[in-house]
Amino acid sequence: MTDIHAKYHQLKRLDTIDGDDFVSGLNIEKWTKSKKNPTQKLMENWKAGISVGLVNLPLCVSLAVASGSTPAAGIMSGIISGFVSCIAGGSNYNVVGTTGALTTFLLKIVSNYGVSSLPYMAFTTGVLTLITKFYQLERYIDLCPSAVNEGFTLGVAIIMVVNQMNSALGISGKLPETTFEAATLAAHEEETLIHQIIPILKHIDEMKIEAFIIFLVFFFSLYFLLKSYPKVPWMIVAVIFGIIIGPLVKSIDTIQSKFGIIRFQFYDFSYLNETNPSILFDLRFWIDSLPIAFVILLESLISAKIADGMTGTRFHKQNEMRGLAISNILCGVLGGIPVASGLARTALNIKSGATHKYSAGINSALILVLSGIFIGFVSFIPMAVVASMVCIAAVRMVNVQELINIYQNDKKNFYLLITVAIICVIRDPVIGVIFGMLIYMIGFCENLTVPYCEFITTSRGHSFKQGSRDAVTSSSNLEYHLSDIPTQDGDYFVYRIVGILTFMNLTEHVERIRAIAKKEDKTIIISLRYMNFIDNDGITALKVLIEKVSKDIPQGPNSMNKIIIAGITKSKLEKINNQEWIEELKSKNAIFFDEHSAVRRASKTK
Repeated sequence: MTDIHAKYHQLKRLDTIDGDDFVSGLNIEKWTKSKKNPTQKLMENWKAGISVGLVNLPLCVSLAVASGSTPAAGIMSGIISGFVSCIAGGSNYNVVGTTGALTTFLLKIVSNYGVSSLPYMAFTTGVLTLITKFYQLERYIDLCPSAVNEGFTLGVAIIMVVNQMNSALGISGKLPETTFEAATLAAHEEETLIHQIIPILKHIDEMKIEAFIIFLVFFFSLYFLLKSYPKVPWMIVAVIFGIIIGPLVKSIDTIQSKFGIIRFQFYDFSYLNETNPSILFDLRFWIDSLPIAFVILLESLISAKIADGMTGTRFHKQNEMRGLAISNILCGVLGGIPVASGLARTALNIKSGATHKYSAGINSALILVLSGIFIGFVSFIPMAVVASMVCIAAVRMVNVQELINIYQNDKKNFYLLITVAIICVIRDPVIGVIFGMLIYMIGFCENLTVPYCEFITTSRGHSFKQGSRDAVTSSSNLEYHLSDIPTQDGDYFVYRIVGILTFMNLTEHVERIRAIAKKEDKTIIISLRYMNFIDNDGITALKVLIEKVSKDIPQGPNSMNKIIIAGITKSKLEKINNQEWIEELKSKNAIFFDEHSAVRRASKTK
């Protein structure tokens, strides 16, 4: 055994050396800023900016209408957020603007507080984003698993489609609007998707067949054209055809019949007269802002992460949150609506050749120019065409390939995804996300109760037997275990706790070790080398483990009659070394350990 140890005595493991020393010894390639000048960046990104702008303009109009707001507010928000992202954002590829994920939430705000409350909502969500940035709470967004996020997206997409059925069928009607004072009397009156479907069914006899035909033609045409020729801005083509069809088919509703003639303004302060600014001091209004701020952060950060995966880059999370916060605050002050990043537009930005945030600025500049020239014509677009564009946006929100991957590789999470989507549809998207995260975390904690371990036994003939957490043994030379075995020949049983040690998984660890301790005359070595987490409960669990196992160590002629604790790192040593029970056991020579090689100290005491 001594010869074997001589060969591996310089073996080092990451968990036994100082982290700073380890990092300083690596040859890490540092991130360098691009040396290209602004002109070069503009030349590289103008095509992507124009491509995104042509798609973004009709989306700003349609998604604003789907959110219960006005087309002018959507265009204004798209322009402002694009310029801010270009200047203050943290991702070179994210395109910020009106987004489908927010439509359901904003409709509820409009229903409770009125259309003029949306600028206040944009302002409050911007402030909440700043608070999240200040306290670095965005790291908890990463706890939302992909199954919950995809389930939420699927549920919101279904809700978006249902919300457009009035326009698709040509059934006239407007969203109910209430003042802030009226909302205080009947705030938060629950309105699920079922409550929205029932009025549609009641008025199905009012359906206008020509509106429904227009909806179907535009929807399926956009679907197949976008899928077959994704680089062509088919949305703007749909807008042009809609402007032509609107005056010809006078029996159907248009944007003008619902909102009047649209006149673009870079700001609109009329909301100050329509809704009392005291709404900003209402606690309930801030509470209603929380889920919207959460969705803004979730969608934007996930979009930026996916963009990084597509381009092999890394975005700056804090800067991206700064850009989102400033965008929403400015949109709110100037009379716009809440904004977030959209994955579809971000993906188009990347596929169009974007390399820098300049593409977002070019996108906003194009929307500004086109809106200033052609905004009056937008009024003629039929609501059925707007509905088709919103439904296309909803369909494209759903990542079908990701749903297939989850179904094929993780059935359990797929069923969670479907459950989240159902709750989002029949109850509320926020409740769906909270429920999904709760169920996921419960399942994750259940996995923590499964104790993982590795073990080997040795004999004086230096043969090894290894085991897994299922306690199935097989012959092997486990050279990587040698750092936990004393240099002195003897009979040892090495039990490595892998992962975490808590009271949840203590019992099975104890039973496994006790079964061997009662059966064989060996020195017990408990290795913590691959135990990556231990808290106060874990320390207490370690005490219980040692106390129970020490009673079962046989008093045979070859036994060293002690437990050896191996694989102690500096951080683990600081947590457990000052425990009174540890000091007591050490004074009785019952256990031995140090931060580098516990077993070496044990062998010196012989």
